[in-house]
Amino acid sequence: MNFRKNRRDEEPEINLVPMIDILLVVLIFMMVTTTFVKPAALKIRLPGSQNAQSQPDNGSTVTIRVNAEGLYAIEGQSTAFALPQLRTYLRQRVEKTPNAKEKLTVMVEADRNASHQQVVDALDSVAQAGLNRVSIITQKR
Repeated sequence: MNFRKNRRDEEPEINLVPMIDILLVVLIFMMVTTTFVKPAALKIRLPGSQNAQSQPDNGSTVTIRVNAEGLYAIEGQSTAFALPQLRTYLRQRVEKTPNAKEKLTVMVEADRNASHQQVVDALDSVAQAGLNRVSIITQKR
């Protein structure tokens, strides 16, 4: 007995709605996660130099950033702080690192509009910590 004699077989079809839903969720996920990428906290415009040289990063460098308002950031941290915290951080870093005077290089990256006093204060903090290998970062003209 064939009860389906007059009934046609339905053609199979692809339902696109679930695929569109999944693509929208992936798109929203990508948009949300890319907004969490933050540049460094301090906006710095480096001064130019004719003799700028690249220096390889061998993992034993400490980068100090000085912005035009006199705030400091270390090692790319997203928070800016004042001079006493800079001195404390440098002393702790020297205590943690064996042979710090020979191994650690301090890179000072100061904004072109930062006052000379702010840069001197950063260099003075480096000297007080007992470090003597210092480079000043500029951009090549």
